[in-house]
Amino acid sequence: MHVKIVWSVTNPCDEQAQTERHLEKSNLMERNGSAVILCAVSSGSSLSFLWMNGSSEVKASDRVQLTDGGSTLTIVNVTRYDQGPFRCHVVNPVSNGTSSPVNFSINGPDNMALTVNGQNMTSFSAGSNVTMICLAESSPPAQFLWAVRGELVSTTGPLLEVFSVSEDQSGLYSCVLKMSGKQSSKFNKTNKFSNCHAKLSLLFLFIMCIPYSKSTVVIIKTR
Repeated sequence: MHVKIVWSVTNPCDEQAQTERHLEKSNLMERNGSAVILCAVSSGSSLSFLWMNGSSEVKASDRVQLTDGGSTLTIVNVTRYDQGPFRCHVVNPVSNGTSSPVNFSINGPDNMALTVNGQNMTSFSAGSNVTMICLAESSPPAQFLWAVRGELVSTTGPLLEVFSVSEDQSGLYSCVLKMSGKQSSKFNKTNKFSNCHAKLSLLFLFIMCIPYSKSTVVIIKTR
């Protein structure tokens, strides 16, 4: 019994899924994307399917679906825990077989956090100094960008400092991760932008194709 795996993937900003292909090595996909993996058998009937992720059996959950008698594995909103290696084991009364292991490389940030003056402060007196720090675990490494009221500013890196703030500097401040790599989106052809927080404005989400950022509203009060 010959067993193999074929798949299709949809990434968050893709216009359509990639074409079906054989999985024989590590395959890159974006965090929060979806994967549909099919276990194909050369011959046989009365088949039972078992999926493994490393040494753990894959079971149905809110993100994982097993359909078509267990031969099709669907994972939505993939995380780094979905990297594999995945194997499909097939058994019937007269034979059995196991596919070669396959892996995903999950491209995207995790554990994104934004602090203001070392805390979760949002209200400051005019004339104060404001320091924002953005942290994230990212694979591949990401560039940190900043946006103020939906507009990118020239500051890059995990630190944004605003000195002697005034009332007209109140508003939405966002830390945005820019990840290198080919992006098959009509909004951006060369970079992946990622967001971890739904508070980002819808306009910014649409234009930049960002599903990964962290935002805070800063209010400046007169003394």
